[in-house]
Amino acid sequence: MAGKGPPPKAAGERRRRNVKAGATVLRAAEPGELPERALPPTRRLVVRTADGHREVLEVEWEPATLRWWEHVCRSEMAAEYLEVDWDGLRRLAGLVDNVERTGDLESMKEIRLQGALYGLTPVDRARLHWEVEKGDQAASATRVRRSAAVPSSGRDPRLRAVK
Repeated sequence: MAGKGPPPKAAGERRRRNVKAGATVLRAAEPGELPERALPPTRRLVVRTADGHREVLEVEWEPATLRWWEHVCRSEMAAEYLEVDWDGLRRLAGLVDNVERTGDLESMKEIRLQGALYGLTPVDRARLHWEVEKGDQAASATRVRRSAAVPSSGRDPRLRAVK
């Protein structure tokens, strides 16, 4: 007699245990679907002069910062952000610009912490239960791989009677 309990379910009926409950699938926005988000042409930069006074300068954004901003605006996460999130992302852009301009390590630490709030890395997206939609090619490759994993007889070759 085999083990106790019900027989195993067919491969197509099994439930995955590693599925994230309530995961949001993020998809790339169509052109024109999201409002245009632009940084102002310059930003205010406060510097200390040699005599200890504060001076406010208007400086242009670093090219790397503008590329980072464009990537954020075109990302799959952009559709999930609320207006208040965009305000925070603009402040984060100032930190990114500061790092690009000076290489400041303290700003780098803050970017890591603030970026986590907006799902800017794969680990952060996993923590937020965000999954980026895969393309049609990836979906069809997954279907082919899964269909090849299930034997045509419908029986799992790993299951066999033990004498």
